[in-house]
Amino acid sequence: MTEKDIERIVALTLQRLRPPTLLLISEAQEYQKIIHARLEACHCVYHLAFEGGAEEALWHSLGNVHEDEGWLRTLSSVPYRAMVIPFLSYALAADVVNGVMHRSFAKAIHQALSCGLPVFALPYYCDPDSEINRLKGNSAHPGYVKHVQATLLALKNMGVTLCSLDELIANLMGSEIPDARESVRRYITVNDIINKKVKTDIPGALLTDAASDYLKNQKKNT
Repeated sequence: MTEKDIERIVALTLQRLRPPTLLLISEAQEYQKIIHARLEACHCVYHLAFEGGAEEALWHSLGNVHEDEGWLRTLSSVPYRAMVIPFLSYALAADVVNGVMHRSFAKAIHQALSCGLPVFALPYYCDPDSEINRLKGNSAHPGYVKHVQATLLALKNMGVTLCSLDELIANLMGSEIPDARESVRRYITVNDIINKKVKTDIPGALLTDAASDYLKNQKKNT
């Protein structure tokens, strides 16, 4: 056995020792086998939940399957590494953004975001302007495209990381997954500045208009 073989075995072993990743699998017409193969190649530990007409038989080989909705009740108590939605639909994205909780996946995403669990989603299917939809020749009304993209932007601002399959794999294979809370913009108010609760030079932080005017006036008076 070569040194490279040993390094590979050690890397795979460490990958398997990490906390499980929760996959939310919903119905998808295409590219299931490709995405399944890429996720399988990560050698991560997966827990799977299904919704709608998902092709469950294909995915059972990836890991532990939740047969009922009991997983939703224990979501916050299980030390998951991340939540992944490989087939994000517009309907699910709209439900999450609008706070519609009829679907178990919408409830799960809200619960994950509320406890700081990193949530990743592939927007290939629901984004009319995605590369896949362009390659397929799909042509949506420009107004509809803007509407869907506004929904996806709202979802992103809530803390969901919309990424490509390559970016998802890179995150799953990395030593650490970024905390979703670190990507949410922090707005600094006048009260924050007066009470010295935060520093104004925090990376990614934004000043409210009132806070910006306050700092300008402070500089003029010094």
